[in-house]
Amino acid sequence: MGVHLQGLAQRTDTHGQYQRVGEVYGFPIAIISERVLDEGSEKVQNRFVVEGNYKYKFNNGYIAMSDTHAACMNFVNALEKIPGIIAQYEERTVKLKADVPTLEGIMSKKWGKEDELKQLKSDLAALDRKIQAEIAPKPEQADGVENKKAEANTIDAPSTEAKKSMVAEPIIDYTSVNVNLSVSKAYIMRH
Repeated sequence: MGVHLQGLAQRTDTHGQYQRVGEVYGFPIAIISERVLDEGSEKVQNRFVVEGNYKYKFNNGYIAMSDTHAACMNFVNALEKIPGIIAQYEERTVKLKADVPTLEGIMSKKWGKEDELKQLKSDLAALDRKIQAEIAPKPEQADGVENKKAEANTIDAPSTEAKKSMVAEPIIDYTSVNVNLSVSKAYIMRH
């Protein structure tokens, strides 16, 4: 059995997934492959776990490669750690249960600043309403603004007769050109 497990540790590649390889005392045994860098090259390392509610390991999941008996005992040694783990969780549970009455007392206690917070919230709402009332235009101002806008629209309405282009164009006064041509013709005819 030890030789078989050592062979699995050397040749198996599960690509990071747990793969079941056997059973001990009704608990499944699984192997998982991990890629690691060893002296600049990538290698596959296999770890063995005993599965239950948790994944139990002995020697961080590595089996002994020099001793076949120790390789087989890896899983039994992992299961022997369960009573110690149970004792640790029981100690934590006892400590946490001792804190429960204190925490319940804190939770049931009314917060002393709750009334002050409600008062501050109502003051804030009143102040917000006052600011909005000051900012909002008054009714006579609103009518005056609308009347001024209406007047501005009628006075400043652009006429369609005298539309001016935004492009700079030369303005030629043809009346002065005609006058100059007339004067030029008269001068030429006299001479």
